[in-house]
Amino acid sequence: REQHRQVPTFNASEYLVSNKEFYDFVQDGGYAEQRFWSEEGWNWVSDMKPSSPRFWRQKEDGLHLRTLCHEVPMPWDWPAEVCHHEAAAYCKWLSEKTGKTLRLPMEDEFMRLRDSVPTDIQDSAHGPGWGAEAPGNVNLAHWASPCPVDKFRSDLGVCDVLGNVWQHNATHIDVLDGFATHPLYDDFTTPTVGEMHSRIMGGSYLSTGNVGSRDSRYGFRRHFYQHAGFRYIESERPVVNTASPYESDRQLCDAFRFHFDEPPMGANFHKALAAAAVEGLFSIGVDARSARAMELGCGPGRAVLELAKQGVAVAHGGDRTVKAFQCTAQRVLTEGGRLRWVNYLEGEHDAKRELSAEDLGVQRLAGEVQFFQMPDFSAIDAQKFSDYDLVLCAQPGVLGARDPLGLLRN
Repeated sequence: REQHRQVPTFNASEYLVSNKEFYDFVQDGGYAEQRFWSEEGWNWVSDMKPSSPRFWRQKEDGLHLRTLCHEVPMPWDWPAEVCHHEAAAYCKWLSEKTGKTLRLPMEDEFMRLRDSVPTDIQDSAHGPGWGAEAPGNVNLAHWASPCPVDKFRSDLGVCDVLGNVWQHNATHIDVLDGFATHPLYDDFTTPTVGEMHSRIMGGSYLSTGNVGSRDSRYGFRRHFYQHAGFRYIESERPVVNTASPYESDRQLCDAFRFHFDEPPMGANFHKALAAAAVEGLFSIGVDARSARAMELGCGPGRAVLELAKQGVAVAHGGDRTVKAFQCTAQRVLTEGGRLRWVNYLEGEHDAKRELSAEDLGVQRLAGEVQFFQMPDFSAIDAQKFSDYDLVLCAQPGVLGARDPLGLLRN
């Protein structure tokens, strides 16, 4: 689905950061200063103990660069090929040197730069194909290696907005609306969605076909090397990442499927349970709009959501562990949130699922919803949890306490 966004103004470096520029960071002891690195990045430095980018080689006659087939004297005007951690640390180092707020671009900021080249590798929604002359070092159209960072300049005056090397990005990888896995390659994208993988964008000299297109975007762990370099931007805009990972824990996924999917025959159990509970309240003269309800053993909490959706004033859920309902609270009941999981089918087959508050119709709940961890249902704090008009105990084993009737009386 086409989207339009307003991207706040920012300043961008004219060139990708070159080997010479990154060498200044190396010479200044950047790898030894923890303050330039994220916690994850410093853990990587502490484990791997790098002192320069991986493909730099020190020889008797000076620094060399390992390319695809050879080691060559250091091409100082080529883009520095580094991992995400090194790129982000350089930005912090340069911020300290210049007194400016510098960082890697986010996805929409990169796209604004990419807009300055109005063509694509082939005709697309973004513009016509670029024809015989590629406007960057991409698609093996010019060299089988990087090239100096000032060779290809866009109409905006910024060089290498596409190609030469991939560009590290501050935005975590996420999927777009309508995403579906290909049945022959279903484990390529979904394992990378979430906070552990950041994007690379723009393609490199090796990027051919659709990999060289404007829309090409991939997620890699931040310590990986992928023919990637970077440029920096100056902006006070905070980096915001909201990608929700795909849950793969079998027990959790089965619970999500039971709570949120519609069965092939009959009704969803938790929707029917909530409807029956509200009807039961009405039958004994209790107005749902003033009622307090608690579900013990709520799991992901679909029945709790349905109670609030049907007008119950206070809908609480309690479970022995927090993980299932925490996913619902953090990924469904937050603005723009998504709950994602894997439905395990037969053999090695599975189906990826995604759910939002809009899908459930709970974006504007009439009642208050809260979830609580209760390790022992037989020892509930009766002062904190009391005065309920309705207690649901549908999960098997919930009333297996020593005194189930006493539990309900409390």
